[in-house]
Amino acid sequence: MKKSLLSFLFLIQLQICLGQLVLNTNVTATGLANYLAGSGVNISNATGQFAQASKATFTNSGVTGFSMPSGIILSTGELNYVNGPSTVFNSTNLGLSGDPQLNALVMGSVTDDASFLEFDFTVASDSAEFEFVFSSEEYNEWVLSGFRDVFGFFITGPGYTPNTNLAVLPGTSTPINVNTVNNGNSVVSSSGPCTNCNYYIDNVGTGAVALSMDGFTVPIKVKFAVQPCVTYHIKMAIADVGDNIFDSQVAIRFQSFSALGQISILNNGLPVSSPLSLCSGGSLLLSSPAAPNHYWTTGDTTQCITVTAPGTYEMYVMNGFCFAFSGQLQVVSSGSITAPVIVQNGTTLAMTVTAPAGTTYQWFQECTLISGATSSSYTPPSPGCYTLVIYNGTCEASSNEICTGTTGIAENGTESFSIYPHPVGGSATVTTGFETGTTTEYSLFDMTGREVMQKGKVNTPNFEIQKGNLPSGVYLLEVQNNKHNEIIRQKIVFN
Repeated sequence: MKKSLLSFLFLIQLQICLGQLVLNTNVTATGLANYLAGSGVNISNATGQFAQASKATFTNSGVTGFSMPSGIILSTGELNYVNGPSTVFNSTNLGLSGDPQLNALVMGSVTDDASFLEFDFTVASDSAEFEFVFSSEEYNEWVLSGFRDVFGFFITGPGYTPNTNLAVLPGTSTPINVNTVNNGNSVVSSSGPCTNCNYYIDNVGTGAVALSMDGFTVPIKVKFAVQPCVTYHIKMAIADVGDNIFDSQVAIRFQSFSALGQISILNNGLPVSSPLSLCSGGSLLLSSPAAPNHYWTTGDTTQCITVTAPGTYEMYVMNGFCFAFSGQLQVVSSGSITAPVIVQNGTTLAMTVTAPAGTTYQWFQECTLISGATSSSYTPPSPGCYTLVIYNGTCEASSNEICTGTTGIAENGTESFSIYPHPVGGSATVTTGFETGTTTEYSLFDMTGREVMQKGKVNTPNFEIQKGNLPSGVYLLEVQNNKHNEIIRQKIVFN
């Protein structure tokens, strides 16, 4: 009897020495969600479905083969034996219902014993990430069968179809489960064929992970785009499929649900870093991701801005108590180029002069690159505001912007609207294309919407606009004619 007691105590001491996951199952949905929240993320309105022992926070005291230091676990069964060896059979009927989003991932089957956590969140950046590990008792003997427990991370918000699943293999749309990540079907250690087995850790008879599940994925990071400071919703769910036994679990790392860096500043739709060259006479089209608002250090409040001078540029987004900042972008002088001027001829937009040999072209609608629009002219298929960017050597320059409409200027019998020269030094001639004898009124606004020039009125197709004492920068010229049902608004750059 004494010998047996000593052996039992030895086994307990050995388990402690080998390390274990210290679990806290007495935790609410809010507690679970807050355990995940990392830098730059605010979480609210957490709810969920669990059994008392099917969810927990954990601290890793040194489990062999399991690198996640702490986090939360959601399970299709009870977590009572998570620290046992892989010979322990994890199989519990929780009596919980399935989940409709998970059912959609296993068409033809239904789910049972679903545990899920869902919450709202905002991110102080344009992207976020978190890290997880999936494990299952269905490895290896139920691989490629109809018994394939399922989990998902379902996001809803701007830029996503409702309940888009983020629990996919990196760079693919393949959902992760025992059928898509494994090293073949076997009642013992697996030997192939490999299915994405670079993500798989076989724990059947290998002792690779000192926990009880028969197979694990390696830690996988989910990285996804968001609009800064906008509310999104996510549901983290796991369930049995085909039966309510043979448990599976998903562990999510402590404070890994976090903002991924700062807001990216884009040049012509692509991320850039300092220093960025600006050629004399040229301009750069800078933009930021879609967001509720945009505040640039230039004073602009639009998603994209045209930069005509070297300097330091940055922006931020503000929404309620959420603030998201970009990094600083240094723009330096290099080379020279002549900025293009575009006009509208009928339904086609085109340059007023021929660009030098070697010039390439790209058209944009607002801040968005138009795929395939790479010639010196462009016929818009729909109303909108359009800009041409030209490239020659290491230099680039943006044109003036022309906004077309359903009652556009060409439909009313005129041919073109232009500002020349542009950008404007001291003065420029604005050609409206409106008829002589009709009345054209024009106003000038800064990018905050403040009127900075007294309204002018002419009865001729052309008028001259003066910079005067205006600071250099980007402004908005608004033109309205009494005969035509249209207000024309175009950006104008004063050097």
